[in-house]
Amino acid sequence: MLQLRIKTPFRARIGSLGVIGFRKGLYLYVGSAKRGYSRVRRHLSKEKKLRWHIDYLTIRSDVEVEKVYLVEVEEDVGENNIVSLLIKEGAPVTIKGFGSSDDKFSQTHLLGPFKSEEEINRIILRLIDGLKKPIVELSPRAFCSADKDLV
Repeated sequence: MLQLRIKTPFRARIGSLGVIGFRKGLYLYVGSAKRGYSRVRRHLSKEKKLRWHIDYLTIRSDVEVEKVYLVEVEEDVGENNIVSLLIKEGAPVTIKGFGSSDDKFSQTHLLGPFKSEEEINRIILRLIDGLKKPIVELSPRAFCSADKDLV
């Protein structure tokens, strides 16, 4: 999961979703890293070909990835289950279809905006209880090291 801060409100074309308005605030993006941490590194990069919905946000200078949350789950527990648990715990859904065009089960993979970082922390703690798995919180800088064995 990526914790994003949108610093100023804006409207942007997001692939096949069309033009969407984004409010200032904190968001959580839930995705998979099935091929390892290279996808996380890619999401943190500002220069890349636009491929996924999240790319349209992470390339912007007014959007910052503040934290990366890693959770190791069984193969059959996909991001749709994590999204469902987050929504059940009160995570706001404002942009339906974001990041979930290939996911029949989730309304969205982008949750927010949250009222505060404390709200995100409470929901993450409830997610840990629901999954019965630890969640590791890392700074995005941990993925920018030349040492690929860092994480």
